Amino acid sequence: MTGTVHELFPDAVAASEPSTAPPLPVMPHVAEIIIQLERLRATSEQALAVMRLCPTLTSATTEFLNQIMDHWVRASGANDALAAILSCKGQA
Repeated sequence: MTGTVHELFPDAVAASEPSTAPPLPVMPHVAEIIIQLERLRATSEQALAVMRLCPTLTSATTEFLNQIMDHWVRASGANDALAAILSCKGQA
């Protein structure tokens, strides 16, 4: 074998160069998922405490369940947005 590495493997240089494509904007969606799931956890703990201590407070339980569903919907929306970004692989 004779010749330089660049002559033998012309694509090696292109493969070793960093990509010029901009990074995908996934961090805001990941952060939103984490925030909403943390809020969901905290609200669930509060709802559980209310249900254990005062099971007759149905209006408070209903309000907690509505908040839990709201956090779930927001986390699910952020997850769907993240999945859409990752599925396009930067080819928006």
